[in-house]
Amino acid sequence: MAYSLLKVATLGGTAAAAGGGIAAGASSMFGSQEELTEKPKIKNQQEETVDATAAKKESDPVPPKPSCIIWEAKDPGGSSGSRQFSELLERHESKDAFFQKWGSSSGRSMDPSFKTEIENACKNEGGKTNVNGRVYVWWGTVSNQQKWIYAGDMHKGDHDWETKIPKRSSGDTGASVSRA
Repeated sequence: MAYSLLKVATLGGTAAAAGGGIAAGASSMFGSQEELTEKPKIKNQQEETVDATAAKKESDPVPPKPSCIIWEAKDPGGSSGSRQFSELLERHESKDAFFQKWGSSSGRSMDPSFKTEIENACKNEGGKTNVNGRVYVWWGTVSNQQKWIYAGDMHKGDHDWETKIPKRSSGDTGASVSRA
């Protein structure tokens, strides 16, 4: 029985060695051909990757800068929490356009704290908010003083005043009111 076991082990080992040799020989023989065919593929893949990256850079549009539309509204009157706008007077396509129109040379200049409120509202920061990218302000009286007013209560919840109330037509004030 020991002799049979030795014979099987020897034959099995020889077959394994021969099979391994054949596999190694075949691998080296096919490996050299594979290397020749693989090198062009890798080169082409790199070129395609570079071309694809260049094409992607050209076709990717620059994401639009978030806009913040400023609506100048008629003074809503009333007190915080119970007031409502009745009319939107003029739409400014950006806070910068609004600041430029009502800058220091205008009859309605704004103080730095108001500008900060608007900038924060545009970014929804510092406890100030906008409604769907819109900030609503008005020229009104506070403590017997005329000034620009931003009020948080007019920007709560779904107060999308732009869709809820009429806008003054451009013929009424000479101001252009455009809908985007």
